[in-house]
Amino acid sequence: MKYYKNAELAKLYNVSEKSVRNWIDSARQGKLSLDLYRTGERVFIADNLHNSTQLAKLVEKGRKYRNQRSHKRLTPKREFYETYSHAQILDICHDLEIHRELAMKYRYFNEGGIYWDKYLVKLSDAGPGNLLTNTIEALDLSLPYLDALTQPFKYVNIVNICVGNSAALKKVVSHFHSKKSLKRFVAIDLSETMLDITEKRMDDWFDSKLRTEKYLRDIGHQRFQDILGQDTFGEDASETVNLVLFLVGPIVNFRDPNEALRTIHDSLDKNDILITSLKRDTPESRRFFDFNVNANEGLMNAHDRYLLDLLNIDDSCFEVEQFFDEKKLVRVQQIRLKLDITLEINSGRFSKDLHLFKGEPILIWRSWHHSESSIIDRFTRAGFKLEGFTKSKDNQLMLVAVKIDSDTHSSSITNPYAAPPPQ
Repeated sequence: MKYYKNAELAKLYNVSEKSVRNWIDSARQGKLSLDLYRTGERVFIADNLHNSTQLAKLVEKGRKYRNQRSHKRLTPKREFYETYSHAQILDICHDLEIHRELAMKYRYFNEGGIYWDKYLVKLSDAGPGNLLTNTIEALDLSLPYLDALTQPFKYVNIVNICVGNSAALKKVVSHFHSKKSLKRFVAIDLSETMLDITEKRMDDWFDSKLRTEKYLRDIGHQRFQDILGQDTFGEDASETVNLVLFLVGPIVNFRDPNEALRTIHDSLDKNDILITSLKRDTPESRRFFDFNVNANEGLMNAHDRYLLDLLNIDDSCFEVEQFFDEKKLVRVQQIRLKLDITLEINSGRFSKDLHLFKGEPILIWRSWHHSESSIIDRFTRAGFKLEGFTKSKDNQLMLVAVKIDSDTHSSSITNPYAAPPPQ
């Protein structure tokens, strides 16, 4: 007979393992009509149709008569429905219900995006040694290499993915713009707020003489080959190359970085160049959790809280935890609920109750860590080949240049400024 392990049943019905044990005890005492499976001295709930019906009733009854002192019913703020589209609300609900996480990508809208711009300005003003300034330094050192890579082409399109405020690539854009080889500047992001911030900064930096093309895309799964199609496959294809910049580490924040890399891979031509920057896995980076604009903001700043605030989940509902998981090699910030919560979602097009339980962790932020070999391996498995590899002067940052791995195309150019790839 098939049976459920207690942990499996708890996850399936979103209840605690203690509740499962209570069901088993009640069934053994004849108080519940549940079929049990015994193996040795251990007793489990059988996996059959009768039990499925009874368990559904138990879960519903438990929710109906839950102690109100340890349970809250919450409804999102009106701004939640005004900020996100129907599809995005569905995505947020799916991630929260299935993965128990609030997707980071939705924190860059409206006030969340404005806060992030302020944080990037803080990094820029702080001087050398952080992810942003190290990226700027590594790109500056690599400009001769980028010239060598793009030399066969008359024009260069600079494509910024997950744009931030585009401060990281200001010098690169200026370099190709001054050479009169910059054909298009393309900004791609899920957040219209971040795209608008980038456009304003570009207008300020280049006296409105450089047009910013803005496109809304979710790089986690939406390709962008249609944006570059004319230059990639049109009459100018032999004269134009796309320099695609994926900077300041966003790749490490995805639940599945490989999915994002495959999306980018399938959007590019074999001549296009993808450049990304990210922190190396070091003792210093494992301890880094400071994303505050002001020092007195505590463990969670306004950016961290943005989606929680829109969902009306306030500080009384949770405790904050942040740590480095040595087994998974990931930095994590999460909240652990202090009471049961039913989140009532009603977008006008659909309604749903999301049940969250006391003691459960909900992921707020993650950052995967990589050594040189592991990041190169990740790109290789996504169908790219290494073109160049550079470290910042303080050894804290990696700048990686790759192209699509194609049997019909190979580059003989090597980066004289790049560290050799690890053996």
